[in-house]
Amino acid sequence: MVGRNKGVKSIDQKIEAAKEREKELVAQVRAREREKIAKLKAKRQAAEARARIAERKLDTRRKIMLGGALIGQARAGNPLVKDCLAALLAGFSDREKLLFEGWTP
Repeated sequence: MVGRNKGVKSIDQKIEAAKEREKELVAQVRAREREKIAKLKAKRQAAEARARIAERKLDTRRKIMLGGALIGQARAGNPLVKDCLAALLAGFSDREKLLFEGWTP
């Protein structure tokens, strides 16, 4: 019977060792998955930042184009546009008005 207990202990030890290996493997897999998630989040944030930058560039370009078109129409003598520009400039702060001091379309 002594030999039989020894065999059971050996099996119990093997089971415990297998459980420990399993815990280690699960921890490694979880760590890899957390790393993948972090990388994907970083990629998403970078893509969102690029999209915001692109939208700002488009917005700036639109403003420049509209401003240029308004100035062009005012210089061409369009009275409606001249009045519109004058009204817009009147609504500016004193500091903003300094940028247009002496300027005529």
